[in-house]
Amino acid sequence: MVPHMALREGSPREWGTNLARVKDYNEVVVLDLVRSSGSIGRPAIAAATGLTLQTVSNIARRLLAAETVVEDAVDGSGRLKRALRIDPDAGYAIGIQLVRSSLAVGLVDLAGDIRGRATTAIEHDEAPDRVLARLPGLVGDAVAAAGVPRERVLGAGIGAPGPLDLHEGRLLNVLHPRSWTHFPLASAVADVLGLRVIMDNDATAAALGERWRGVGEGAESFVYLYIGDGIGGGLVLDGQAYRGLRGNTGEISHIQVDAAGPPCECGSNGCLALFTDAAGLLREAARAVLEAPANRPVEDAPVTLEELVAHPDPRMAAVLDRGGEHLARVVVECCRILDPELIVLGGPLVPLLGGPFGAAITHGLRSIDEPGAPPPRVELSTSGSDAGVIGAATLVLHDVFAPTARKLSLVSLPHSQSESHAV
Repeated sequence: MVPHMALREGSPREWGTNLARVKDYNEVVVLDLVRSSGSIGRPAIAAATGLTLQTVSNIARRLLAAETVVEDAVDGSGRLKRALRIDPDAGYAIGIQLVRSSLAVGLVDLAGDIRGRATTAIEHDEAPDRVLARLPGLVGDAVAAAGVPRERVLGAGIGAPGPLDLHEGRLLNVLHPRSWTHFPLASAVADVLGLRVIMDNDATAAALGERWRGVGEGAESFVYLYIGDGIGGGLVLDGQAYRGLRGNTGEISHIQVDAAGPPCECGSNGCLALFTDAAGLLREAARAVLEAPANRPVEDAPVTLEELVAHPDPRMAAVLDRGGEHLARVVVECCRILDPELIVLGGPLVPLLGGPFGAAITHGLRSIDEPGAPPPRVELSTSGSDAGVIGAATLVLHDVFAPTARKLSLVSLPHSQSESHAV
């Protein structure tokens, strides 16, 4: 067994080893570097991984034979050189995103692009069995839209709202819709699709998707804030998703930010989501309208988040500012504990809320600015409403194609046994 410290020596990319017994792990290291680089030659791969040029050449031949990468001739200072790049069509994964009102499905290629998609609405408190009965048709539609052979589909990933029991693949105390509480989602999806399924917290899945293809690519430690129906957090630490004991790291929605605030459905008061998600912001806007003096009423009170964000009244802008300030305080304390290099704001509401929330977080992080140690930078994801689906699919792609400590721990097993852990 290769010592665990082999993962920690040198730069994050220097994870390769020339021992024959970890041949498969080295292939994944090289493939991940090729994917993230876009196009890279063998000497550069050897320099980045610490593998010998001969080892890299052997791995490249195997990856080319498996049609996982392709080789191009590129112009290099007057002479042609060979460079490897990923073949996006080498593998696909199904991404499934469960939210309060809908179930979205996307077929995602190895480059992280959605090639086909389908969505179904979830009626109020609709039973999960009824919803999942529509899932094979949705997946079939997404695959057909992409024109992809089914045998190229590696598996399905699910991004679900927490809290979750990831060991059992089960939803726990789901507040919306309540009929999904304690539902064994992972096994149910595997049964109806006949595919291997990986389930994770939606924010963690989106964070992995952002690292696979997004502003988090190349970042070793970052906090991902998922801004959608609720507020969730995903953590990537030392290049790996951090899930905690039960898989529910990053459940920041119910951190109390105002003890005197309104009651929350979780049983507490003044939780973060009450001031930062769409429903909470509109409720705070309605309260500001009611509290406006008779001689200075709020004209055209907003009834949608879009109307609130665009509203010219400074009292409506103050609602957004307070939400951003509450979120910023939580993020600052997370950064004091974790010391990440990056904060990413993602999810379907980023086009509306990313600007004011990002500005508030950037301002709040100045409190931990020290000479020689600047605060983490703040970036807005460009995935938008696709973040959940892409993230869910990359649970599978990451499991198959990305180097992890778990893969390194399996290298001493017989080849047939280690393969059973992959899709």
